[in-house]
Amino acid sequence: MKKTTLNYTQTASQPNLREVPAIANENRSRFFTWLGATGVPHWETNTHMSLRTIRNVVFFASIACQLVYSQVTIVASSEFKTAIEDIRKSFQEQTGIPTRVTYGSSGAMAQRAKAPGTDIFLSSDKNWADSLAATPRADDRPIVLASIPVCVWVRGSVLDPSNDLSHLGEKSPGDIVIPDTLLSPDGAAVVKALHNLPNWAGIRQRLFMLPDPGSVVDSLAHQHVAEAPSTVDTTKSVDTAKSKKPPAPKKIRSLANGFMTQPLLWNNSLAGSGRWTPVDPALVPALAPTALRLKSLNGARTDAAKAFIAFLQAPRARATLRANGFLPAP
Repeated sequence: MKKTTLNYTQTASQPNLREVPAIANENRSRFFTWLGATGVPHWETNTHMSLRTIRNVVFFASIACQLVYSQVTIVASSEFKTAIEDIRKSFQEQTGIPTRVTYGSSGAMAQRAKAPGTDIFLSSDKNWADSLAATPRADDRPIVLASIPVCVWVRGSVLDPSNDLSHLGEKSPGDIVIPDTLLSPDGAAVVKALHNLPNWAGIRQRLFMLPDPGSVVDSLAHQHVAEAPSTVDTTKSVDTAKSKKPPAPKKIRSLANGFMTQPLLWNNSLAGSGRWTPVDPALVPALAPTALRLKSLNGARTDAAKAFIAFLQAPRARATLRANGFLPAP
């Protein structure tokens, strides 16, 4: 490419380069020689390349800023994961708006949604959405999207689980995995139902609680897990080496039963390694997955979040929810 040499006209505001010490001119010359060798365009060596490069940089920077400016950030309970991954892909194909999603228990995601930067909260049940809707973070009313029954799963193909949970006795030994009762609405409802069973004392000793519904599914994929021993009491200092005791061995838990919502079992390999059935709604009521739009950081993200909520209620998204174990809202 032809290089263009610029001619300077000396003005009062410009320094006279001939008055600059020779060492400065020499260093300046070395710098531009190196700059040209690197291929980096510079206004003193290639005027046309510089202007074109600036235009390209500004163009791509504006595109990147626009994408960040109008993206949708979502926090969702684990039950939504399979369905939302398909829905957000279709949403971006249709609108060009990117989305970011974080999954976990409804309680943990509700806490995360309280911080600015989250545009939409998808809860596995309406209660968590209602609690967040009562705060200044909410920008709209909660919208119930569907209904999901809570199911009981038993490992193997010998025993058929009963929807009244009467099988959780001698017929179905092994530990019972449930999600955190404080962070997952299905975990709290399950414990309430189990507490009313005549063999609650025995069942209570078999409960194995995990942080969120997704971890329940992951743990049941393995028949046995090692439970970490209780924390060692360090309040008493011991100086002698002889008094040190070896760490307690980890307890091996045999995970033979589990409670989770229907979408987590739908199209999941776990369903093929056992048998499952929805729990009687009189014992454990079905959950009501709910969407709540929150206050966004700017107007573009507000519009993008509104578009995603509308997309969630469209026939295409509702069909995706049904295909992943969600039932129509009552």
